[in-house]
Amino acid sequence: MLRALVFGIWMFVALPHVVEAAGFGCFGELSTQERLICGDKLLSALDFRLKALYSIAVQTAKPVDSFRSGQREWLRSIRDKCTD
Repeated sequence: MLRALVFGIWMFVALPHVVEAAGFGCFGELSTQERLICGDKLLSALDFRLKALYSIAVQTAKPVDSFRSGQREWLRSIRDKCTD
């Protein structure tokens, strides 16, 4: 648990300058939001960091199913409305 937290903090602090890859594959059929992220180096790096932090949150959330369903709802109701 502590190791995951330290790794997450390191990812959050160090990687914006190192990584320019989204937290998902930038190929195939992509949503409007995914194309926006893949087309912008800063957004891509931030998405990569967000994926790392989400992974830590999933490991520590209780109950995890509620956390995941809340994330899916956010994707549908908030994130997917962004078009620019």
